[in-house]
Amino acid sequence: MRKLWLTFTAMLLCSIASFAQTEIWTASGFLDSVGTSGNYKLMADINLGDLGARTAPIKSSFSGTFYGNGKTITYQAKFTGSGNNDNFSLFGSVSGTIDSLNLNGSVTLSGTGNSMNVALLCGMLSNNGTIEYCNVSGNVNSTVNPTNGYGSNAGLIVGTSSGKVRYCIGTGNAVGVGYAGGLIGQMNDGSIAKACSFTGSVTANDPQRTTGNGYGSYAGGICGAMRAGAEISFCVVNADIQSGKKTSGVASTAGRFFTSDDNVSITLTNSYASGNLNENAVGEGDITNTTRGTISGNYYEGYENMTPGAIKGELEEARIAAGDNNFYFDVINGEVVLIIGQRPTFVCESPIGLTVSITNGIFIANWSVGNQNNSYTEQEFIITISGGDLDGNTIEELVSGFSYTIEETVPASANPYIVSVKSKCDAVFSNALTYTFYVNENC
Repeated sequence: MRKLWLTFTAMLLCSIASFAQTEIWTASGFLDSVGTSGNYKLMADINLGDLGARTAPIKSSFSGTFYGNGKTITYQAKFTGSGNNDNFSLFGSVSGTIDSLNLNGSVTLSGTGNSMNVALLCGMLSNNGTIEYCNVSGNVNSTVNPTNGYGSNAGLIVGTSSGKVRYCIGTGNAVGVGYAGGLIGQMNDGSIAKACSFTGSVTANDPQRTTGNGYGSYAGGICGAMRAGAEISFCVVNADIQSGKKTSGVASTAGRFFTSDDNVSITLTNSYASGNLNENAVGEGDITNTTRGTISGNYYEGYENMTPGAIKGELEEARIAAGDNNFYFDVINGEVVLIIGQRPTFVCESPIGLTVSITNGIFIANWSVGNQNNSYTEQEFIITISGGDLDGNTIEELVSGFSYTIEETVPASANPYIVSVKSKCDAVFSNALTYTFYVNENC
């Protein structure tokens, strides 16, 4: 029995050790202690400073878990490249998880090469990699001259992604040669960008090739080039975007897929874009410039004269239907925004105190809600009037206040009119409050 117990204890200790988390408190601790694998937790804000001229990423590759703990890493670097498909960023390639990290900085990439990946956080995100709940701000500027093809995939968070980027915020400026996106330079088959936002500017410059025909330039608020099988959903962009060839508010594709199969294409749903696009925007450039794939539920500033509140309501209904409470849409200063984190608890309060008065035939209904301090910020009401002299018809209106008036004379009737009021909080409805009244010739 003792031998078995000792064996079990040893196994338990090994198990605990394998999940041990290394705490990072200083800049030197990050530079010296973070390896290619393992589990790490950032315990304080750290400034790596100006790392100067470099020909390689700060950390070459990473397959572990880096928990940012809401802390911030700051750095600057000037990268120079001379190869193909190289990575220039804080983490060169990631096949693990980076979670809850704030990152601020500025990086540049110069030199000669093809398809280089440059970003503040991650150069190449593999299909096993995940970046979530990260807030990245600053500047990425690539001036690479390609020998043949295009120069770089530039984005604040990821250069090229085959993995998952979720619940992330990007703020700043991304400039690339070839492909440039606010968050991601290029999205490959299987890559996902969900519930992310970008504010700033994106510029994709045409490659100045030394040989060959090569490519043009493609810019988008979330990603520059979106390949077949990539997916973007519930994202918001507020940015000025320009390129030499194709420009779009959320994602540029310009028909650039790896496959010619019309049944294999992109998914772009329930997203919103605002800001300025240059004159090279093509097709549905306000969101994307392709019609191949599942492209639905997307909006842009001024879309069909919809107000920001109406667009926000549509996006919220889609979010609620998807069952994801890790984010929500709102309107702040007249702009549709994405809020990362669970919505504060509000109750869709049922109306109370419904009263009806008729003076000189004019109908007025008034009501309130039980706890206005705890009620939903965008609460609306649906009022329905039936019966009476309406010949089986129904009056139904959506109102934002606590009253409703019919200016025209309500006909007298021996049959009762029935008024019903219920609250509407995006896609959630309260119970209805009903009031019955009669209109006679003396009203």
